[in-house]
Amino acid sequence: MNGTLLAFSSLLILAKCLVIDGCEVNGVRCKMLSWHRYVYRPLRTYQHVESSEGCFDLCTKILESGSKANYFTYYADILVCRCSEKCLIDREEGDKRDVTDIEEDGDALISFVQGGQTFINPVSKDSYCNTKANRDAAIFFVSQFDPRERPAIFFNKDEVVFCGIGTVCRAFVIKQPRKVHPTYGLKDSRVNQMPVTFLNGTTWLLGGIDMYSKKPLTSTQLYHSDRTVTSSSVAMPQPMTVSCSVRIGDSQIFLVDGLSGDCFMLDTMQRYKWIPLPKMLSPKTEKLICAVAKNSGDPVVIVDGWKGKTGENKASQIFHVASQTWSYAPGETNYVIPYRSSMMSLGNSVISVGGFVNDDAGNQVKNSWIRMYDLKTGDWVVRGPELPIPIGEEITMLASKSLEMCKPKTEENI
Repeated sequence: MNGTLLAFSSLLILAKCLVIDGCEVNGVRCKMLSWHRYVYRPLRTYQHVESSEGCFDLCTKILESGSKANYFTYYADILVCRCSEKCLIDREEGDKRDVTDIEEDGDALISFVQGGQTFINPVSKDSYCNTKANRDAAIFFVSQFDPRERPAIFFNKDEVVFCGIGTVCRAFVIKQPRKVHPTYGLKDSRVNQMPVTFLNGTTWLLGGIDMYSKKPLTSTQLYHSDRTVTSSSVAMPQPMTVSCSVRIGDSQIFLVDGLSGDCFMLDTMQRYKWIPLPKMLSPKTEKLICAVAKNSGDPVVIVDGWKGKTGENKASQIFHVASQTWSYAPGETNYVIPYRSSMMSLGNSVISVGGFVNDDAGNQVKNSWIRMYDLKTGDWVVRGPELPIPIGEEITMLASKSLEMCKPKTEENI
């Protein structure tokens, strides 16, 4: 008997399963969807199941048709394939402790000002960036940009890459401020693209808006770790102007359209087809932000955004990957994350940085605190001391400890 979870390999890793071969998983709770027995016919039909691979294909088709099937079981001795839906993995308490103990890899926040300058805030207690002299020495410059028409910005090894200012990507070497590597070949001059970087170093550039026509684009492109750019044959599921995307597990992309609330999942290792997911609970008309947390090892996507400064504000929304359901954050119902802030993963959870808050006099000022989402209570709690430099709506990224952003320069590391 072979069984495996479909669509979300992050769950497969926890169960030590292989997508192609399948395996039996202990402690899986499922709701049975349908049975398909072997019936001999000259042509293959959905009932003609001769292998676990055939069973996998069959259940995947059922999943793609809009059902909740995400688990298959194949009985080789009687040639029976079972597709099950809404499956979750039950783990022992010891296993939960193992998968939740993820070290926080964040070292510093890098914020990009539209004039091309950067400023740095420490995140880790042992970061070199806790010293002002080190932070000042680590500042570097990048391309200028209009904050209303943002380029895609992401890390590639020890470089920060800007894509979307014209038809070129520019890679800025962090430790060598004047060293820039341009890469030409982008199909359009587009802004507001969504970059999603995979473990192999390839960054998927999703959608965006044409700088000149101001229309949303559905084509996607790939920026590879060797600084080359290629077109992808996989288009966006629909045009989007307010959206957010994140990587889940090793190969999946989660995508949500803020205006319509439509959500999709794409597995780059399987069929390169967008699978519709349940809609988010409260669509947004302005900025949309999202990041992935791990709740007892299972991935959840924290999503938030705004409907304008005076629009409807609700608690953060949580997409539970395993059950494919949405819920509101169960914590403080009157707390709203700062207007136009950023969100990023850190350790098991996610943090909210930057944006605008009201001071004691009621004036809107830049935010100088980091808040982390508490997976147990659903509250956004203050994390660490006040930041040396407040952050507004600047594009902000989390640098890992391996970059050693603010390490003093010596003859050995110059």
